[in-house]
Amino acid sequence: MQFFCFLIPLQRALTFTFFYVIIFIIIFYNTLLYLLFLINFMISPRILFYMPSFSGGGAERNSVLIANELTRLGYSVSIVVDNLAGPNIKILSDDVQKRELYGNTHLAHILSLRKYIKIFKPNIVFSRVGLSNIKALLATFLTIPWKNIVISYESLYDPVAKTGGRLAYMFSFLLTRIAGATIAVSEDVKYEIVSRFKASINRIYVLHNPVNLELIRSQALADKPLWLNNKKYILSAGRMIYQKDHVTLIRAFSLLSKKLNFHLVILGEGPKRKEIENLARDLGLCGRVHLPGYLENPFPIYQGADLFVLSSISEGFGNVLIEAMSLGIPVVSTNCPGGPKEILDNGKYGKLVPISAPNALADAILSTLANPIDPHILRLRANEFSVEYIAKSYLKLLSISP
Repeated sequence: MQFFCFLIPLQRALTFTFFYVIIFIIIFYNTLLYLLFLINFMISPRILFYMPSFSGGGAERNSVLIANELTRLGYSVSIVVDNLAGPNIKILSDDVQKRELYGNTHLAHILSLRKYIKIFKPNIVFSRVGLSNIKALLATFLTIPWKNIVISYESLYDPVAKTGGRLAYMFSFLLTRIAGATIAVSEDVKYEIVSRFKASINRIYVLHNPVNLELIRSQALADKPLWLNNKKYILSAGRMIYQKDHVTLIRAFSLLSKKLNFHLVILGEGPKRKEIENLARDLGLCGRVHLPGYLENPFPIYQGADLFVLSSISEGFGNVLIEAMSLGIPVVSTNCPGGPKEILDNGKYGKLVPISAPNALADAILSTLANPIDPHILRLRANEFSVEYIAKSYLKLLSISP
């Protein structure tokens, strides 16, 4: 009996010892892995971007622009996507490697990504857009130290978004604590995931979206469509969805239609197109409101505009404002949650009006057309969001010198 009494504490001691040995091995393995990656990064830095596709969204475009610039600076960069579809693949540099994952399910993508990571051996992984944050962390488990993973949030939480996108926000309290860093595209996005979803504030960095100013200014030199010749017009651009609130813009334009001999051009496509067409017709604006759809090169139309208007009720950032300002076009925006007030420096570079307020928007449009800001000042402000400038911020975040 005494012998068995002696065995019980011995068994417990061995169990605890085994447990601590396992923990030590895991910590030692991850530390060694991190040191090897650090040495490898200093010798031959390799950077991987992971996102669902090359679709026409801002996050996908931004990833391509940053990848192009980092490649130009001498880094080996690869973009991995679930599928190669989307217009942004056309602006991807030939020097950037691209890879399409196998399979049609999330699990297949995770396994395929994990396999490619073992081949490419990236030092840093940037995940972009919704569920990609979770998939990247799963794919890199015990392959790359999680402190080398940078996740991102490109917009405010959308309760009607796809399940995967919502999950990335709901689990941000965990994701932001295990990833090495988290990028938020605006202060409002950072504030939301911290205050609403209890994300770790210590690892979140605000890095604004980049804009390829050189490309915009060169593409703007092309001829604008003939149907816009000899027309003065106000411009807006963005997907025709609820968040962009083109309804308010058209109502504001209707209030001005008898005071101004202007047209309204809205670039983009989306599920709200029919509603917008019907509203324009009901308000007697047929022939004054133009919806040419999505254009691969919209910048000749930007260049000819007298004013650019953003009427959104929420924005992750608001790249279209910078695109207009880069060409010296005055802008008006709603003071919606997201990036517009940061871009316009709280009204310094363009008027900000309340959301869903047609009368206030109409007044701001009229006032700005009468007294536009100096185009040179707008161009200088846009330069602060150039892809060259923002890429340096990415490298600074990672303590890398270009």
